Amino acid sequence: MISLRKLAGILSVMILGLGVAVAQPPADQAPAPPSGGDQAAAPAPGGQGDQAGRRGGRGQFDPAQFQQMMMERQKEQLQATEDEWKVIEPLLSNVMKVRSEMQPMGMRGGRGGRGPGMGGPGGGQGGGQGAVMPERQALQTTLQNQDAKPEDIKAKLDAYKAAMAKKEAELKEARAKLREVLNVRQEAMLVMNGMLD
Repeated sequence: MISLRKLAGILSVMILGLGVAVAQPPADQAPAPPSGGDQAAAPAPGGQGDQAGRRGGRGQFDPAQFQQMMMERQKEQLQATEDEWKVIEPLLSNVMKVRSEMQPMGMRGGRGGRGPGMGGPGGGQGGGQGAVMPERQALQTTLQNQDAKPEDIKAKLDAYKAAMAKKEAELKEARAKLREVLNVRQEAMLVMNGMLD
């Protein structure tokens, strides 16, 4: 027979082994994060910090930054030297500005359809930097009024057509000045991008 002392020793070893097994987590279970300041600093999944990280630091739309990035891309595609770019940039920027002013408001902001290169005619990366034409805004406001009289619509429409004709002449002049400072490759690239006709 086993003595009571030996039996008590065996039970003690079994209880101790059971306690160690319970205390250790399964091998496939991740350990709990350490407590303290490090845990508090980590953003919770799905929180604002996590969302900001997924956005890569992108905040609200910055027109000036967008314009700068667009111009840098134009410079690279045109393969312009620093001296050439000093001449080309203000002329190209003016063309982009006038084109943006002439585009419907829904196409502004450089998010239109893409064509060869950086943007297709009428869309692409034409800008979003030009101000909204007041004649366009006036016509839009009048059309939104279901009770607008035909003569009021006609007056706003005529004013808008006249403003567009003026802008078309302005764009033609801006394009002619830009074309004068380009080599044939650069001109061809801008024609493909819709900046030149």
